[in-house]
Amino acid sequence: MDPRIFFRFDDHDSDSVVRPRDTAGNIDDLAIEPTFTMPDIVDGILGKARRFTGATTLLTARDVVPGSTLMTRDCSVRAVVNLDAALQQAIGTPGTLIVRGRGDSAAEYHPFAIEFRVVNLGLKAVEMRWLWQDSAGVLRTQIGAHFVADGRWTMVTATRR
Repeated sequence: MDPRIFFRFDDHDSDSVVRPRDTAGNIDDLAIEPTFTMPDIVDGILGKARRFTGATTLLTARDVVPGSTLMTRDCSVRAVVNLDAALQQAIGTPGTLIVRGRGDSAAEYHPFAIEFRVVNLGLKAVEMRWLWQDSAGVLRTQIGAHFVADGRWTMVTATRR
C-alpha cells in the first residue's frame, strides 16, 4: 500500500515574509528560490491564501525524510484556486500548481505535477494537465478537465491511478 501524504499548509500570519509550513511535517518549510519573491498573503475563499504571480513567485521544499513523498502508484491532488485565463496567457507559459521533484535525476523525477494551460482565451477556458516522468525520465502528460478561469475560486482535483 502506498503511503498517503497530506500537505495542509499553516499560513495564519499576515507577514508575507513568514514561510508557510506543512502541518503534517512531511516536507521542510517552504522556501523561496533565489530569484523569486514570497507570494503576498490575501483573503481567500477558505481563509488566508497566497497570491502567486506568474514567474515572480515560487515556493519549494525538500522531503523531511528523503523520498518519503515519492508516490509510486496512486496520488490525488486537491486545491482551491483562483485562476484568471487572461493573466495566465500574458505570462506565456502554463501555470504550475504543484510538482514533486526537480526532474533532473532518477531521485528527482516528477512522480506528479499539475499545471494549467489556457486553451481558449476568448472563452477563458483552461485545461488542467497531469504530468509525470517515467523511470527513464521521459515526461508524460495526461490532459484532464477544462474549466472556465475567470477569477472565481474553483476547487480542482486530479487523481492518478
